[in-house]
Amino acid sequence: MPIPPTVLAELSFAKRLSPDACAALAEIAEMETFPAGAVLFREGDLPGGVYLVLDGRVTLTMRAGGGESAVLSLGTDELVGWSSLLHRTRVATATVSRAAQLVRIPASALLELCERDPRVGYAIMAQAFEDVSDRLVDTRMQLLDLYGRRG
Repeated sequence: MPIPPTVLAELSFAKRLSPDACAALAEIAEMETFPAGAVLFREGDLPGGVYLVLDGRVTLTMRAGGGESAVLSLGTDELVGWSSLLHRTRVATATVSRAAQLVRIPASALLELCERDPRVGYAIMAQAFEDVSDRLVDTRMQLLDLYGRRG
């Protein structure tokens, strides 16, 4: 289902974008609904879509010690699948843990838009980098809690 540019404009992923850039992004994006238990992609999959969570929850898991461990739970206004922006294989498995409405943007079309308009590309990559940086800080804090070295 197509997505109105105004819906995208409300998301932090698009906060640095002009109205024209939001409209261009909306042209390549689609709104999709997924039931709980749906797998968006698996660790090691080839790059594909980038997702923005409008509603619901998505859990990321990684293979570790012969099984899978949950590493992150994502909700409203969060980015899922950033590794596709770097042409990398998926670094985790993304499973819908609570029925979700997501914006899906094909990575190839998004990267083409970024190359066509460097200002849009800079804004999108800056926001993706900010999201990844926030996750890194969160992970460090969790590790400090885990090993009892915090505070």
